[in-house]
Amino acid sequence: GLDDVLAAARGIKALTETAETLLVRRDAGDAVTVVGDTWTVSADTLDTDNNGVDEGYTVFHDAAAGAIVYVENV
Repeated sequence: GLDDVLAAARGIKALTETAETLLVRRDAGDAVTVVGDTWTVSADTLDTDNNGVDEGYTVFHDAAAGAIVYVENV
């Protein structure tokens, strides 16, 4: 939920260069559930392991709070 994201994501993140951002890397067996009805969903890519290859992410954004959750696609 939003409160959990904000609690875990305070401050500027080096990878995304944004505040209030949580990045979730996962394996095929992992599940992530983002709860609440204030999130908009989009897609983005990031090179999270600095190998020159962008990985795909589903991005959840709460505009009012400025919170963003990147969930790695597997």
